[in-house]
Amino acid sequence: MNRCILVCLGCLTLLSACSLQGVYNKVSMRKAEQAMVNRDFTTAAKEFESLAQSSDNGREPGNPVAQYWLGTFLYYGAGVPADRPAAIRWMGLAADSRYAPAELSLGLWYLEGRGAPANPAEGAQLVARAASQ
Repeated sequence: MNRCILVCLGCLTLLSACSLQGVYNKVSMRKAEQAMVNRDFTTAAKEFESLAQSSDNGREPGNPVAQYWLGTFLYYGAGVPADRPAAIRWMGLAADSRYAPAELSLGLWYLEGRGAPANPAEGAQLVARAASQ
């Protein structure tokens, strides 16, 4: 009986933590979006970076929308210093999650050799994958 109660309490604690993480992610995403509307790209970049990171000790992927925006900000130097290799890494993570805007952006960067050596085959594949969605 005591074991059953402990298991139930453990499950409830886990569910509460997951629920709170979901609420935090929604609040953080809204804060980032509002910062973009206000043209406060520094705040937006910080929020997107937080959301872009993997969660749960690396077992859960980060938010692909946040990864896309963080990659975009890093690519163009909006709110953060421009860092093309980091931009490509974040955009690649979002593209790996099949987020079409990231696939398209990264594909175009590869086609044009912007931020990384040109890779027409990879670029064409990413653009086609985005278009199929």
